[in-house]
Amino acid sequence: MMANIWWSLPLTLIVFFAARKLAARYKFPLLNPLLVAMVVIIPFLMLTGISYDSYFKGSEVLNDLLQPAVVALAYPLYEQLHQIRARWKSIITICFIGSVVAMVTGTSVALLMGASPEIAASILPKSVTTPIAMAVG
Repeated sequence: MMANIWWSLPLTLIVFFAARKLAARYKFPLLNPLLVAMVVIIPFLMLTGISYDSYFKGSEVLNDLLQPAVVALAYPLYEQLHQIRARWKSIITICFIGSVVAMVTGTSVALLMGASPEIAASILPKSVTTPIAMAVG
């Protein structure tokens, strides 16, 4: 089948940029390019019998670029430090509420899908961004 991994990165980029064009044209929230890419690529992998590991090896460079991208966000954030200081209470409150919602949602979905309480509890701390999760993992 597709033993080589050369196709993985072009597939990811083609699907993502096509999804961006769809999102720009139709302005529908569910046409988020990341969501569309997942909805296209996951069934593709399942239908072709290609393992996620094979796919990941070919597009690993994108994953590697996520960590410096997070660091690059620090400078614009620093430039807005005066705004952050002025609104710190709102920011902390929103982050707390968002974290609780993410934990409850993840755990609830796991339980609804039949996961054991232990597995559902292990999902609680998983609500972090991909670059942070990759660095910790």
